[in-house]
Amino acid sequence: QDITAEADIREARAEKAKSQLLDAIESLSAGFALFDRDDRLVVCNTKFRSAFLVIATHIKRGAKFEDIVRRYAETVES
Repeated sequence: QDITAEADIREARAEKAKSQLLDAIESLSAGFALFDRDDRLVVCNTKFRSAFLVIATHIKRGAKFEDIVRRYAETVES
């Protein structure tokens, strides 16, 4: 039995759910970041990035929380 159509529907639903989640996170009035159990960044909103604007290039998916904080502290100390 061909399940291609069903798989396509499920993939479309997953993409829609992901988009809705990202939109919800982006619409928060405060900075938001989610880190995984290894303290790696999974997702954050623009307000979170804005709070750390001086190190914005280092705030990307997979970045370790400790590295973000350390880089920020280094820029503040300078």
